[in-house]
Amino acid sequence: MKQLRFLFILFFALSTQQVWAQDAAIKTDTIVVKGNCSMCKERIEEACYVPGVKKALWNASTQKLIVIYKPSKVSLQQITQQIVAVGHDAAQSKASDAAYKKLPDCCSYRSKKCDD
Repeated sequence: MKQLRFLFILFFALSTQQVWAQDAAIKTDTIVVKGNCSMCKERIEEACYVPGVKKALWNASTQKLIVIYKPSKVSLQQITQQIVAVGHDAAQSKASDAAYKKLPDCCSYRSKKCDD
């Protein structure tokens, strides 16, 4: 009976350790992403949602994006590439002129700001 109890405790401890290890695999990073308004916010956050991203929150006044993700599934560089592809400069990456020109006028952060 003591062996059975010991095995149960051992199994529980190992399974709990595995859950903690999975939580440790989640990372939070902050990157600067250029934009102006609520339309930018929606576009930036939506671009982040690829497999492995748990949460993405962008703040227009600080120009900062907080992203919570699993590095085992997606890299910060891949997330940044997704943002740049929709027309927003992110971290050290600049959106192509073609992608930037597709943004609505109020989202043209390189030239002006909108009143959102």
